Amino acid sequence: MASEEAEDWLASGERVLVEAKPHWKVFAGLLLAGLVLGLVLAALGYWHAGHAEQVARSEHVRANLFAHRVAQHKTHGLSLEILGGVVFLVFLVVGFVRWRAPRYFVTDQRVAVRRGLLVRAGTDVPLGKVNAIRHRQGIFDRLFKTGTVSVSSGGLRAVRLSSIRDPQEAQAKIYEGQRAAAQPVVPRYPSPPPPPGGQFGSGAGGFASPPPAPSAIVPPVPVPAAIPAPSAIAPQARRANDGPPVPPWARDEPDSPGLNL
Repeated sequence: MASEEAEDWLASGERVLVEAKPHWKVFAGLLLAGLVLGLVLAALGYWHAGHAEQVARSEHVRANLFAHRVAQHKTHGLSLEILGGVVFLVFLVVGFVRWRAPRYFVTDQRVAVRRGLLVRAGTDVPLGKVNAIRHRQGIFDRLFKTGTVSVSSGGLRAVRLSSIRDPQEAQAKIYEGQRAAAQPVVPRYPSPPPPPGGQFGSGAGGFASPPPAPSAIVPPVPVPAAIPAPSAIAPQARRANDGPPVPPWARDEPDSPGLNL
């Protein structure tokens, strides 16, 4: 089940496969380093302040300046002690922030990293764009069963899941999410069956052909009868009282109906 922090930015239907944070050894390592460095500085300051008179004598200062020189060395020793305490506090705060600020999430859609305590920042890599996944385990990582997983996406900077428990499990979950993202999306509701009746085309399984609209029906246009040409009219038969036939060259041509002479 996703935490309240993850529920603020999860998409609808998105599932969290892995939710991790850095191992406590990150905080312990920085705390130990700050403690050692702070103790060394504080010990140097304490020794310097305790042996201020011996240091002043070794410098062969004049008697009227001896007390002033001793006071200076004590001040320097006290400054080193304060510096050691400040260094320890800085390592303490940095270690706590590096341990508590990052949060790593692997969902069925992306790899998400959220950082910050007061100011939050995040980086998301969709699983469909992941090109390479690498994990690394050092000597101390093998002792604590932790590791770092790097997720590369094209030319972008790799996203690192640093010092998480069971890095192999996180890598396997990323592969699982990639396979789920690569599967085709099944429609939530099936398509309705085709209505019975006529079909478009010659195959079976189309949709019914709609009847034509009344306004789209064009009545047939009547075609006038062809008028025969004058040359195609058969000559009339001659009768008995018509006289002899007139040769063609002796016939009178009728006047043109368009001319009035």
